[in-house]
Amino acid sequence: MRLTEASRRYLMIRQQDGYSSYTLTAYRFQHQALIRDLGNPDVTTITLEDFRRHLGQYPHLQPASLGHKIRAIKSLFRWLEDEDLCVPNPTRKLKEPKLGQRVPKALTVDELEWIRDACVTTRDHALVEFFFSLFAPSNLVMYLTFFYPDGSQAKV
Repeated sequence: MRLTEASRRYLMIRQQDGYSSYTLTAYRFQHQALIRDLGNPDVTTITLEDFRRHLGQYPHLQPASLGHKIRAIKSLFRWLEDEDLCVPNPTRKLKEPKLGQRVPKALTVDELEWIRDACVTTRDHALVEFFFSLFAPSNLVMYLTFFYPDGSQAKV
């Protein structure tokens, strides 16, 4: 089976499985890039070196984007292996790059003042100061909702 036919059948089956149209579009785009780089070979003739050569053409990509390409390719060939159309699976040894850890964004002085101004009670002020003193990420502090014992709530 040729790579274009394998991709077409894979996407059709995933559509029937209820995959999102966004996922299918992203997979189609990655499969087309693979076909453009490798030609349209028979799936049983593709090797791990072919995949590495294909991925090596994208040195400018961030690790997350490269990982997306690898997942799309591995998914296709995993399906081919499950259907006994490509045994052994050449992508089995293909690994995703390690992603760096993101450092949480700190609050600016203006953002902290904005949050302090939004506080209504002394309790709100105390909680904001507590979280800020712990260097809590801004996305945690900015969207706090305080629940009071009487059932009311206040958003900061």
